[in-house]
Amino acid sequence: MPPPDDATSDPLLPRLVAVVGAERFAEARAGQLAVPIGSTDQQWFDVVWEILDSICVPAVDAGTKVAAVVALYDLAPSYTVLSQGLRMHQRYEDLPRDARFWLWARLRPHLDSEDDRVAEPLVNALWEDFFDDPLEAEVWAAIVGTRWPLEQRLLARILRRSGPVAPGFKYPLYERLLEEQPGRWDGDIYAGLMDTFAWYTLRLDEARAESILSRLSLPDEDATTAYHERLSHERARRRP
Repeated sequence: MPPPDDATSDPLLPRLVAVVGAERFAEARAGQLAVPIGSTDQQWFDVVWEILDSICVPAVDAGTKVAAVVALYDLAPSYTVLSQGLRMHQRYEDLPRDARFWLWARLRPHLDSEDDRVAEPLVNALWEDFFDDPLEAEVWAAIVGTRWPLEQRLLARILRRSGPVAPGFKYPLYERLLEEQPGRWDGDIYAGLMDTFAWYTLRLDEARAESILSRLSLPDEDATTAYHERLSHERARRRP
C-alpha cells in the first residue's frame, strides 16, 4: 500500500522534485514502492542521493533539511532516505535540538501504521543507527518516553527489535509490561531478549535479563534453552 496521496501536497515537494525532474522522480518512487519491504530500488537510491545532496548544504536551514527527509520518507518509506538524510548527507547529532524533536514527532506515527512497508524501514533505522547513538536517550524518549499505554503496533515492533537498546531503557519497559499485562507481551519480550545477540556489542545486564526470562510464559523449555545457548555462543565469539 503506497503512502496516502495527501503526502504529495507537502509544499516542499516541488523543490525536491525539481532537482531530478518530475518524470524521473515519479519513476523512481514507483520502483521503490514495488520492491519488497527492506529493499531499496537503485533508481530511488540515486534520486534520493541527488536531492539530499542539493538540500543538505550550509545555505539551507536545518528545518528544511529535516522536512526534506520526512517528505521523501512519506512518499516512499525506505531505509535509504533515513540513512542518507540523517547519516550520510548530514549527521543527526549535528541538527538543532528542535529540528530533532520535530523529526521524531513526524516519524513516530509511522511506527504504529497498519502497513509494515511504512513502519519497517523506520524500525530498521532505529535499530541500525539510533538505539546505540550518542543521543540514544533522546531518541528513546521521543519514541517511548513517558507515554502510557503505548500504541500496540508500535510497542510490538519496538520490543522485537530492542536488542541494541541500553539495559537502562529496555528492561524497565519489559518489567512494566510483565507486571501490568502478564502474558500479553511475553513473545515480543523474548524476541527482544534474543535480539540482543544480533547487535554488534552485547548490551546486556545478565542478572536482570535472567529475571525477566524466568517470568515469561513461553511455549516450551526449548526457548529458554535457546536463549542460554545463544548467550554462551555469543560470549565465546566476542571473547578477546
